[in-house]
Amino acid sequence: MYKTTEIVRFSDTDAAGILYFGSFATYFDENFLGILRYYGLDWEAHKKLDFLLPIIEHKTSFHHPLKFGDEVEVLCYVSRIGNHSFTTNHVIVNKETGEICASGYISRVVVGYDNFVKRDIPTEVKSVLEMLKELPGNVRQDIRETIKTAYSK
Repeated sequence: MYKTTEIVRFSDTDAAGILYFGSFATYFDENFLGILRYYGLDWEAHKKLDFLLPIIEHKTSFHHPLKFGDEVEVLCYVSRIGNHSFTTNHVIVNKETGEICASGYISRVVVGYDNFVKRDIPTEVKSVLEMLKELPGNVRQDIRETIKTAYSK
């Protein structure tokens, strides 16, 4: 599991003054891309290792509203690793209230950087994904249950 902290940006809110529903997916995506950067898989590494990670499916479930300025934790857990694709589950928690505000998943397929043809997950990426399949023991039970069931088919 991996965790980042974000502040809800004004540009991510809607006319009601709360985080726009579509913005949750952006927070999920930024969280995962932050993981890759943390482990040295930045944009240059994508080119060097010849891969892109287009999103092929995503789902978000809304639980509680967030407003401009709220501080949130975005958690990422890998629920599925295939040969060419994988799925990350995400939970967004309001740091002040502890409420789970959103949960969901993003599925990605691995393609070549230049030709966009499906390919195997690079070893370097697979190593990071394997690390994210573990949930630390100190994760709250409600978060543990929500993040593990965000992707269910």
